[in-house]
Amino acid sequence: MKLTFKSILGYLLGIPILLFGVLALVTSVIGGVVLIVAGVIAVPKTRRVLQSKTGIEFSTGAAAGIPTILILIGIVALAMATAGTTSAPGGEVSNVSVEHQGLNTDADQPTHQLGVTYNTRAQSAVNPDPDSMSHYSSDDGQKFLVVRMEIENRGDGETELTPRLFQFESDGVVYDYQGLFGSSNGLSGVSLQSGSTYQSWVVFSLPEDATQGTLRANNEAYYDETVSVSFEHDGSMPIEMGT
Repeated sequence: MKLTFKSILGYLLGIPILLFGVLALVTSVIGGVVLIVAGVIAVPKTRRVLQSKTGIEFSTGAAAGIPTILILIGIVALAMATAGTTSAPGGEVSNVSVEHQGLNTDADQPTHQLGVTYNTRAQSAVNPDPDSMSHYSSDDGQKFLVVRMEIENRGDGETELTPRLFQFESDGVVYDYQGLFGSSNGLSGVSLQSGSTYQSWVVFSLPEDATQGTLRANNEAYYDETVSVSFEHDGSMPIEMGT
């Protein structure tokens, strides 16, 4: 076998494209097949076999140009296939009518006193952290209820915020917050000083046919400490949670 710069370049280009094409079959059959063909043409040995079987002779320009064109076509096909999988099953989802239920304790001076102004929206998918490209699609038969909120510490001391504080009840079922793996949860590890406010969010995964429910505080979120939570809905608050 004679090694030339042209043949070495062909192997360095063709073999990775072949491997990537095989992996790409999982996402897009068309994109994967196109990339595999591009890899076959780019690899000198497989190109010679193809020439002997078909009688088609590839010039230097064709050996370089055809794989390049096929690679571009494969990338476009993969991009279209990937874009098609970002929507959750069922596409658009119906919104959820939300009421709220505050939490008042019997203690004269609760350990934590919080005021929560919120707005909600049902979505088929959420993108809570665009910088890290975190994207989550709801499961079959499910949808996300996004609760955007501004929390004010109305107590005298510091309060450690936690997503466990919030629950959603619909049709007699109580749902805890939906943890999103790999995404920073806006209510985790936040210490809120007295008189300070913090804007954040929680997400609940609900049945797709859920139409109404109640946002409420979990009185067990702080274990042995007492907590008082009051809610206020603000329909003008932007959700700021991409799909």
